[in-house]
Formats: sequence, structure tokens, C-alpha cells
Amino acid sequence: MSKVVMLSLDDESAVIWKALPHGRRSKMVRECMKNALIVKEKQTTIDGLMKRCRELQKDKNALSLEIVNLEAFGVKE
Repeated sequence: MSKVVMLSLDDESAVIWKALPHGRRSKMVRECMKNALIVKEKQTTIDGLMKRCRELQKDKNALSLEIVNLEAFGVKE
């Protein structure tokens, strides 16, 4: 089922819109929206991975500090 929606464009985008073939505009908009969702999902994944990397870096720093402290007290591995 299809629905008609209004689309507001700035002047530059309106020029591009007019240059697109009439019969392909809807398909192109659908493809762009699907691509935007894929990009958003990937960015969410990347954000989660970056957060995990920061957590692991903090853990690494804490362990490195613990090793330095143990070595200072003469504790060997």
C-alpha cells in the first residue's frame, strides 16, 4: 500500500529533485531511507564498540598501575 506524503526541500535539493526522473523518485527516496537506517544501525554498533574499548582501556590502565605497585613492593609474577 502506498501513501502520499509531503516533502519539504531546500532550494539546492529542489533543483536536484527536479533533475530526477519522475518515475524513479519514490524508489530513490525509499532506498535513501533504507540506507539511512542501515547507517544508523551501524553507527549504534560502532558507538557500543567504542564504549567497550574505552572500558577495556580503563581496565588495562588499572591493571598496569596494579603491576607497577606490585613491582614497587617487590612482588614478582
